[in-house]
Amino acid sequence: MRRVIAVAAIAITALALAAAPAAAVRGQTTHVRFHGAYAEALWGVATSDSQVQSEVTASLSSLLVVQSTAYFDPDGTFTGATMVSAEVNDGFTFSIDTVKLATASVSADGLPGQACTFDANGDLVGCSDVSIGLSVTWTGRGLIGTETTNERFRSCQVSYGYHSHGKSRDAVAAGTVEGVAFTSGDVMFSNLGTTHSGETYFRISNHC
Repeated sequence: MRRVIAVAAIAITALALAAAPAAAVRGQTTHVRFHGAYAEALWGVATSDSQVQSEVTASLSSLLVVQSTAYFDPDGTFTGATMVSAEVNDGFTFSIDTVKLATASVSADGLPGQACTFDANGDLVGCSDVSIGLSVTWTGRGLIGTETTNERFRSCQVSYGYHSHGKSRDAVAAGTVEGVAFTSGDVMFSNLGTTHSGETYFRISNHC
């Protein structure tokens, strides 16, 4: 599965540990495990005054949707942005061919999410609750590959380890995410796979 989500999880965990009282977090270990099939895609489209990127990562047990839109004036100057996101464990339908990784699909309507607005300086203006809908299909292409990944990171405060083993296949994906239609030609990244993965975070100390 793409490492973007894992990297984000590292950052969130590190910030949370840093903000917590010393006595509460020293020696604390957090484990995150995933076992199953998944489908993921990242699209990008541009108009005369905006750029939209949308990412969907789906499995039988979770769905992550992030869609960001950057706006520009006629001179190409950035004027602001919006980001719509949802991360849920139910309320959607997901199916995938786990044997040949030939096809997959996900659909949902009315997912609880959040929409945030940013100004021309990139500063957060505010957020509000929204309902998100999507319908996406994947078609596998090329050969199925297998891979094993082992990563370790250690600083004076946090130790992190990641391990995964599974199979994956490149794919094309198309569909509609929060009212924006994406074709296979808009795909920046798309993948189908099955994996056994695990992540471990351990708080070493409170000071470098």
